[in-house]
Amino acid sequence: LKKESIAYYPLMMLSCSVIGSFLTRPLTKFTGKRVTYICGAVLVIGSSFWFQFQSKDDPNPTYGATAFIGVGSSIMLILSLSMTADLIGVHTDTAAFVYGSMSLLDKISSGVLIALIQHFHPEKCSESGCTTGSGDQYYRYTMSVIPGTAAFLGALSTLALSLLVKSCPSATQKDRDASEPMIDKKKAAVSVTNPDQC
Repeated sequence: LKKESIAYYPLMMLSCSVIGSFLTRPLTKFTGKRVTYICGAVLVIGSSFWFQFQSKDDPNPTYGATAFIGVGSSIMLILSLSMTADLIGVHTDTAAFVYGSMSLLDKISSGVLIALIQHFHPEKCSESGCTTGSGDQYYRYTMSVIPGTAAFLGALSTLALSLLVKSCPSATQKDRDASEPMIDKKKAAVSVTNPDQC
């Protein structure tokens, strides 16, 4: 790849992430959150296969895989936050802890993963210096296996969550039913204290 690719590929991925954020809302209305999330995961998994089997002779089609991973990762990120908010439901007093725990786990797992990738990099050192072995193939596996595995685990977790919600759908509904009388009481108190307020 040319040196300019260091800037072109992130630009392509971030631009497609913006496009994916605009596509998330209409897709969610049409298919639902979980199906849309799985579609985003399929895009990321597809880009992983693309990276794995991309020919070295013509690297330009790699921009297509970069676009796929940009759109798919954006959809997965937005919907993961949305589904987390759904799981929190009316228990907003625990929302800060939940989102803080998610952010902490995200940073720790990313740091550990980057450290492992650097640790297992095929580099041979001797008295004359260090030479890189099959680095190209190593990074090909890195760009294909790791994002694809993460997307697959995310889709699998979403499917498991869907089955769990179907098996006990009354929990969320009970929370909503319990919160409605409290909201009605608050509205009644406001109307009593401020009778002239519209």
